[in-house]
Amino acid sequence: MRGYNALVKENKPEYIAQLRNELANNPINGLSVKANFNSNKNTCYHQFLVYRVINRDLNKALLTAIVDPKKRVYHPLPNQWRKILVVRGFNVPVLWNKILWVQFNVKWFFVGLAVGLLEIRKTNSKQNKKLSNLGAFFENLSPNNLIQSPDNNAKNIVEWFSEQKEANTVENIHHSCKAATSFKVNGKNVSFRPHALPEINSSLKLLKFSIWLVKKSCIALFNQQERLLFRQLVFQKIAQLTTPNQRYKMYLFHNSGHIFRPLWTYEVEQKGSQIIFYFYSTNNSSFKVKGKTKTQDNQWQVLNWPNYWIWNKEQTVFLKSYVQSHYTTTIKNVIPFSCSSKKVNYERYKEKPSILVFDVQPYRTSFYISLATAVDFYSEYNSVAFLNCIDRLAKAHDFTVVIKRKRNNLLVSKKYQKALNELLKTGYWSEIDPEVDANSLCINIKPIASISMPFTSTAYISSSHKIPTAYLDVTQKLEKDFLIYSEIPLLSNEKELYTWLNNHMNVKS
Repeated sequence: MRGYNALVKENKPEYIAQLRNELANNPINGLSVKANFNSNKNTCYHQFLVYRVINRDLNKALLTAIVDPKKRVYHPLPNQWRKILVVRGFNVPVLWNKILWVQFNVKWFFVGLAVGLLEIRKTNSKQNKKLSNLGAFFENLSPNNLIQSPDNNAKNIVEWFSEQKEANTVENIHHSCKAATSFKVNGKNVSFRPHALPEINSSLKLLKFSIWLVKKSCIALFNQQERLLFRQLVFQKIAQLTTPNQRYKMYLFHNSGHIFRPLWTYEVEQKGSQIIFYFYSTNNSSFKVKGKTKTQDNQWQVLNWPNYWIWNKEQTVFLKSYVQSHYTTTIKNVIPFSCSSKKVNYERYKEKPSILVFDVQPYRTSFYISLATAVDFYSEYNSVAFLNCIDRLAKAHDFTVVIKRKRNNLLVSKKYQKALNELLKTGYWSEIDPEVDANSLCINIKPIASISMPFTSTAYISSSHKIPTAYLDVTQKLEKDFLIYSEIPLLSNEKELYTWLNNHMNVKS
């Protein structure tokens, strides 16, 4: 916390984000990020290191080092990245970091070996049955992504996909969420499968895989890349052993795991399957602060998914700005992700004019600072100020504020929750369950306006329903000309908020 506060005091909260980007821009094999894309294995290796090493633990190590008199960094780092930190003025104790790096290597060697042995064990499992008509497989879904809403206006991601033209030839849709039940949607069967790749289904394949695993284990002991990618190489080998009837027509991934593309996806793509990366939100760009150069977070420059399904043309511009590999984009407009099975009495929200508010709940301070974001925006202070600004507007015009929090999360700031609970007691505020679909709210409540924290995708959804929509920046620090959706204005103070509402609703200030 002291390290982060020191950066904020110096007006340099972007410093850690810039260091993360510098590491990500320097693959340890000495090639450029773009040059790495010529090799699937090198690309996967670099993405693995960015995903597994440039993480929250590194943020904490760097923030701690900033206020350490000796600037010491303790984190598992490859030698090339340690040298970069030394050049930037940090002290990276060689012995300790070598020990941490060896531990990191040993861990991933045994993870790969364990996964390989597990694949051998699964050969005779009950789930190892003949497959046919494999249409689409959704990776990394959770139960709420498969809930079917009683409201026909709300769709989960699978229901939405079943209506797309790309799904016309798909009969079966599988997903990796074990907790979800099987169901049928638009004539397509939806059910669980533990993995996108099949189990080994013949004695000959088992023999080939076993011999390969022994050889690869020996090689991985002495080769760092093979060691760290051991788990990925196991799945790649499984993919190589698949037959056409064991491969899906398309594999779909979403932007929660944007950095790392599994090695096996290259294999199935070469054999005719389609790899699709879809966005369930538009809030991917970092902020542009007045008077500062923008620092983009989350290392989008290392991505190399072949096909992106996006919401709008602005996301096309975003990808073009950072992604250096070859790809195609398909604009799909709003892509819903999840919905709720809860029935909501929307009539209670129509008793008087209402404003729909979408927040971005702040995390508890200790967790928030460990993210070391490039712009100190989603803090407790700013989020509470956002609520209070809207509260004053509601009281001035006798509106009801209907707020939908982003999601239920145990890490949400208690200070923020307390402030919201106090507002809910005033009679001007009502809260909708965070799990309820934003699309349903816009259709059923019919608010006179919608206000969102920048730059949430809920604003785009509201705008698509012809609801007057704006982003509200209570810090007055964000660059107005930098928007992720050009048709939604960014308001920077209460005067602008009142004027905007006047212009759209003919409300007297």
